[in-house]
Order: sequence, then structure tokens, then C-alpha cells
Amino acid sequence: METISKKNEKSFKLFLFKLLMEEMKEVKQETNFKKGAKEAFKWFSDHHNIVFVAILLFAFAIRIYFFFKTMNQPLWWDEAVYLLKAKAWAFGTPDVGFNAGRQIGSSALYALLYKFGATEITFRFLQILFSLGSIILIYFLGSKIFNKKIALTASFLFSVFWVDLFVDTRLLPEPIGLFTALLLIYCFYEGFVLKKSKIAAWLVGPLFIIAFVAREINILFPAIFFVYLLFTDKLAMFKNKNLWISLGSGLIASLPYFLYYWIAYGNPLQQFVTRLEIMQQTHIAAGGGEMYGTALYFTTWPMDALKLGILILFIIGLWLLIKLFLSFNTFWKQESKQLNDYMFLFLCIIIPFVYFAFNTKLYDERYLMMSYPAIFLIAGHSLMSIYDFIKKKIHMIVAVLIVILFLLFIAFINIPGFAYGDSHIQRASSLIKDRLTSYEPIKEAGLWLKENSNKNDLIISQSQPQLVYYSERLVQPFGIAENQTEFESKVLELKPRYAMVSLFEQHPEWINNYIQQNQNKLKIANAFLINPNDTSQGAVLVIYEFLY
Repeated sequence: METISKKNEKSFKLFLFKLLMEEMKEVKQETNFKKGAKEAFKWFSDHHNIVFVAILLFAFAIRIYFFFKTMNQPLWWDEAVYLLKAKAWAFGTPDVGFNAGRQIGSSALYALLYKFGATEITFRFLQILFSLGSIILIYFLGSKIFNKKIALTASFLFSVFWVDLFVDTRLLPEPIGLFTALLLIYCFYEGFVLKKSKIAAWLVGPLFIIAFVAREINILFPAIFFVYLLFTDKLAMFKNKNLWISLGSGLIASLPYFLYYWIAYGNPLQQFVTRLEIMQQTHIAAGGGEMYGTALYFTTWPMDALKLGILILFIIGLWLLIKLFLSFNTFWKQESKQLNDYMFLFLCIIIPFVYFAFNTKLYDERYLMMSYPAIFLIAGHSLMSIYDFIKKKIHMIVAVLIVILFLLFIAFINIPGFAYGDSHIQRASSLIKDRLTSYEPIKEAGLWLKENSNKNDLIISQSQPQLVYYSERLVQPFGIAENQTEFESKVLELKPRYAMVSLFEQHPEWINNYIQQNQNKLKIANAFLINPNDTSQGAVLVIYEFLY
């Protein structure tokens, strides 16, 4: 009886101990919840943060509107390139059409998501999340560089920026490329500009690798960072152990990247080699034999990309650059943190701009994506300077109204009869609408080929990446032969099942002769008319089946 009593006493003590531990756990959880709620209340008690949340919701509303408009739109060439590689990794479908010069970041992410049941629509929604993430990072970065008012202005400008709104509807690497670039910039600013966080400094190396793998143009950031540190830290930067740790961690993070190219192509530097070859070919083709430079970034880009409102603010903001030069001695002696910030922002603009303006014949507003956050922060600084001036000279209410009206003008107001007078929202909307059904026949043709072919069938088409993606079949271009005679030999050798010709891509001059001269060896398997209601207008795309 005494033994039983002792056992019961021991069990009772154990029960009380467990009960006490559970109670302490609940108290701790409740304390953590109260602490979290207190922090959240404190954060929202700042009216700047409330305005920021409103901007974020506004940005999401715009993007989700365009998302539902475009969620089923056909892929362009570049989009299909990244997605066909993702399909190849996830499902083992052909990956012809993807060259080693393309970055693999978005394709790798899509392949992983494919494995979890994601679809093309999932990827399109993901573009929105990356864009919203960029807005968040612009706000927090701007708050550190300037203040929350300027950060709010820059966040709003990016939320309505037509280039971002457009690329968010396309499965291109710009959204993920900019998001990772902003993460990189944020950590560099924390670790090497403010020198407040060792961890942020150490993360710069790995984040650069991630940003570069996401979007190859992010390779310019080391140049930006090096020039900045050369001005601010001078040769002392080489004594900064955080820099060496960052470089070492970046090198380790890059090993899987180089290992992939070594295994896949036999050369760890194949991406750089292929990209350089493609750039040289493209420059020569676009420039009529002249290798470098285009005036479009000087004559067209400012009004085309920024539009009148932001351009005016940015031009006013160039005073900061003038101030930097006028105070260069102060900057060189490192007697002003503010001048350091100006230098950092202008380097984020000038180095990419110089690279594209003087190094390429191709013009595209999205190429300068990495520079737009800095441009918007400078524009925001200008607008808030105007606000402070009006507030001081007239009244705060007048200043607030003018700022709101100017931002609404940038976002929504069109200027009739002016070449670049459309607002950012209007520009994005019209561009998205105009491109909504482009390449629709190629999508339909690809899906038809998937249903009417076997996995081992070969298809000949100039729309290689789109057809590989939609049909999941091996597709080769007409360029496998240099002339008609060689093509006829290739047909006998490779035994393709279908050939597709269309108005969407440039074809060899001899292709029409080949079709006319081989009517007995080809039959029309399907055709997509220019106008389905009027057969007299002809076809925009024809699929021929080879007869053997």
C-alpha cells in the first residue's frame, strides 16, 4: 500500500509539473501575442505607415485587375523560352529553344512550382507578388535614405509605373530580377553605407548571386558598389573584413550555378560566352554593322519611360547631382552622409544608363528596370521639396492638395495632342490591351499539334520556343538548312511530321518555293485565318503535314 501511495504521489507531482509547464507556455504565447499586437499598433499609429498600406492595396488592386484581363493570354517568344526550360526540368519535355545565354533563375523557380502542381496562372500571380515586394522594399529603403514622405512618394510612383504594370502581365524575369536587386541594394546600404549590420554586409555576396541568376543585367551591381566604396572608403575598403566575408559567401553561393553549366555545357562560364556571342550578333544586326551605341536612350527614353510628370520631378532632382559636384571636397573628406546617399543613388542610375546607351543598339524601357527605384526616390525628393516650400510660404493644406493633384496627374491624366501625353495607367492599359491576343494563333497551333502528334514527332517552325512549350514536342527551325536543296535532304534524313509557317516570324526566302514545288509531299493539316469570318483574307498561320 505504501509503494502504491508513493507511485501515486510521484504521478501526481509529474502531472502538476506538466500542468505548470503548459500554463507557462500559454502565458508566454499570450505575452508574445500581446507584444506583437503592441508592436503592430505602434507601427500603425504612424500615419505614414497607414498611407503606405493604402498605396500597397491600391497597387494590388491595379495589378489584380490586369491579372484577370491577361491570365490566359498567349506567351511571347521570350516568355516561352523560360517556361519551356521549366517544363523540361519538371517533366522531361524537350528544351530546344533555350540557349545557354539565358539566365536560369525564373525557369528554376517555375520548375520547382510545377512539381507542386502550379500552372501558368500561378506564375502570373507570382509576378504581382514580386512587384508588391519591390514596392515594400522601395518604401523601407527610401525611409532610410531620405524619410518616409519621400519613400511614400517613390512607392506610389512605382505602383503606377507603366513599365512595371506591363511586365507584371508577362512571364519575363524583370519582376523577380528587380525584387532580388532591391534586396541586394537594401543589404548593401545597411551593411556598407550605414555600416549598421554585419549580417546584411555578409548577405550581399549571396544576394548578388541570386539577383544575377534572376536577371543577368544585375551583374552591373558590383560595379556600382565598387565605385561607391572607392569614393567613400577608398583603399580602406580592402581592410574591411565584412567585404571579404561577403565575397567569400558569394563565391560559395555561386558554386551550384557554375557546376550546373559545367555539367550541362562542359564550361562553367558558358552563360557568359553565349551571352557575349548573342549580344555581338544582335548589335551588328540592329546597328547595320556598327557595334555599339544608340541615341534613343537620350532622345526617346526620358519622355517615353518616365512621362512628363516624373521627368519634370527628376530634372528638378538633378540639383542633388549638382550639389554633389559643388560639394565634392566635402564628399571626398566624408563629412556628409547626405552626399554619400546622393552618390549612391546617382550611381544606380548612371552606370546602367551608360552601359545601355553606349553598349547596345537595342532600346527597351525595361532594360533600365534596376535604375527606376533610384529615379523615383529622386523624383520623390523633388516633390517633397515643393511640398515643404508651399507649406512654408502658403499653407499645408494647399501643399497637400498640390501634391495629391500632381500624383493623380502622373497616374491618370492624359494630355491630348501630346506625343507622350498619356498617363502611366493609360499607357499600361493600352499596351496590355493591344498585345492581349498577339500570338494567339501560335498558341492554338501548339495545342493542336500536341493533340495531333506523338511525343517523338519532329516539327519544323520558326516559332520554336512557343511551339516547344505548347506542344511539348521537339521543334527545329527552318534554319537547320541554308537553302532549299539542303532542306529537302534534311526532310529525308529527319522525317519531320509537320511544318508550320506563319506571318509572325521571318522565314527563309526559299520556303514559299519549296511549298509550291512539293504539293504532292505536303498537305494542309490546319490553318488559322486572319479573319475567321472572311476566308478571302487568307491565313495567318498554316500547318503542313509531310507525306512520305
